[in-house]
Amino acid sequence: MKATLFHKADAGESDWPGARVMAAVHRAGLQAQYHEVDDEKLAQQAQDAEPLVLVAGGDGTVERVACALQGRAATLVILPTGGSNNIARAYGALLPPDQVLAGLREATRKRLPLGHVYGANGRQCFLESVGVGVLAHSGIDLPKAPTRDRKREQGREALSEALTDAPAVTCRVSIDGESLTERTLLLEVMNIGIIGPNLPLLPEWRPEDDALTVTWLPEANRQDMIAWLAEPDGREPPMRRRPARRVEFELDGEPLHVADDVLRALDGTVTVERYESALDILVPKARP
Repeated sequence: MKATLFHKADAGESDWPGARVMAAVHRAGLQAQYHEVDDEKLAQQAQDAEPLVLVAGGDGTVERVACALQGRAATLVILPTGGSNNIARAYGALLPPDQVLAGLREATRKRLPLGHVYGANGRQCFLESVGVGVLAHSGIDLPKAPTRDRKREQGREALSEALTDAPAVTCRVSIDGESLTERTLLLEVMNIGIIGPNLPLLPEWRPEDDALTVTWLPEANRQDMIAWLAEPDGREPPMRRRPARRVEFELDGEPLHVADDVLRALDGTVTVERYESALDILVPKARP
């Protein structure tokens, strides 16, 4: 079977160089055209790609490839080699790349909807989340760390520190036409259940969910959130949430992050909606 492979060689701990990935691809019986991820060439390469697309890298790479593929039908296979691998985690596809490839014959197909953000700065696609507050102020894109575990620890520590004196969000937010009046330190419009340094802000999220989810941290829950960040796995975060079809931000210079990109000094209305793409993702069956 033919496929197209997009690869980010320095993702994560740089432990899956091109030769190693391609060897695993060949062992799985696939013939793949190889592309090192290059933003200048990605749009054309994605449009020319085979219907089966392999993505070896982290969340940023998966998101860029998925967004480049919007508008056409394709099936993605994530080979998670990044630092956080939130998208693979959320879809239950967090396995070593060789095991992902070995399990494709018994894989489950799930849909992969995308989100769109549009306003005065144009339109941008995302796969993880869009938000305002402490994550946008402190930066959601984490510096490279020696190991994946250390990257997660650094991210959670940085967010906890930023929360100690983080100001409340100043922009106006409406969710499906209803204004949010509660003072909040963090608000995320989420397309999957895990973001940032492996933060399961929506522990019950499922790929079958048919809407975005808005989750926010009330100012009164500041200390509870700091305590949760010390050990978030398996526990509900002290945040509120509700499903949404359309979210609008009225910005007056407040930073807004779209996935890993932080957009600063924005003014006016920014709208977030889900886009039902023609993309699927193959989730391999884990071997016992």
